[in-house]
Amino acid sequence: MLRRQLLKTTALAVAGAMAGGLSAPKTAAGLQTAPSSATKRPIRILMVGYGPPSTGFSLALKRIGDRLKARLGDEVDVKYVYNVLDLGYREDDINWLVEEGVLTLGYQSSGYFSERVPDLGVADLPFLFPDVKTARAAIDGRLGRVLAAKLEAGMNYRVLGYFEAAFTHFSNRLRPIRTPADMKGMRMRVRPSKVQA
Repeated sequence: MLRRQLLKTTALAVAGAMAGGLSAPKTAAGLQTAPSSATKRPIRILMVGYGPPSTGFSLALKRIGDRLKARLGDEVDVKYVYNVLDLGYREDDINWLVEEGVLTLGYQSSGYFSERVPDLGVADLPFLFPDVKTARAAIDGRLGRVLAAKLEAGMNYRVLGYFEAAFTHFSNRLRPIRTPADMKGMRMRVRPSKVQA
């Protein structure tokens, strides 16, 4: 088995109104397996995101890498590029970088997938859930499974999980937002989604 077949992974962040997460390309044989013990070189795993190392998403990548290293030891060599923008790429470049095997694992917003898998646009609907508890239950339940199946069928990815990324809130680096007045002078960007356009 080729070294790249183990954990050739990308991430899906069904973000915004929903959550975000991780996925991996499927192999012809189905689930990916580890290389034989005869393989001496470690498997290189390059994880990527689009935020500084201090973000929750970057910390989650680090935790995944730490767990892989703890479980597989010297069989893996885990490296991180926390912000793909630092390399001159854009957020949406993560998809093709993983598909081409340049990167191994990362996270991504649903808006970057919904052009190829339109059903994922449901994740971008505003006010879809009345509260965070309901949103988490849905994405950890049937809705999350349905969205994962749609993505896996449409893009040759394997969904590994979801990250919460703004069920009901705005995030920024300037100050807390507790009322609409707190947003005065801020510029907000939205994901590339037909629903939010």
